[in-house]
Amino acid sequence: MMTHLLLVRHAQASFGTDDYDRLSDHGHRQANLLGSWLAAQPWRYTSIHAGNQRRHVQTLEALYAAAAAAQRVLPAMMVDADWNEFDHECLLRGYRAFAPDDPDLESLDHPLPTARG
Repeated sequence: MMTHLLLVRHAQASFGTDDYDRLSDHGHRQANLLGSWLAAQPWRYTSIHAGNQRRHVQTLEALYAAAAAAQRVLPAMMVDADWNEFDHECLLRGYRAFAPDDPDLESLDHPLPTARG
């Protein structure tokens, strides 16, 4: 029997709003479509892991809902913060100490504006 590993990034989050750590309306549609597609696959899922960020859990909730609608039983979700995203800007600032003239790091001097609404 062949074993496969399937990695899924969370659906679209709510960038530029007061709460990034939730799915946008588009993200909910993406998660529902993904859940339906995954539930239709013949694969047997032996474990399901997620970070503890809300957008991770919301994405997987759509998978569980689609599986239930298709009368498929999935293993319990194992939540582990080690799957969370890391602070990439902090990592790049640390790198800057070793490469202060790297032109790719200029964007750290001008953070992206966040849209409200």
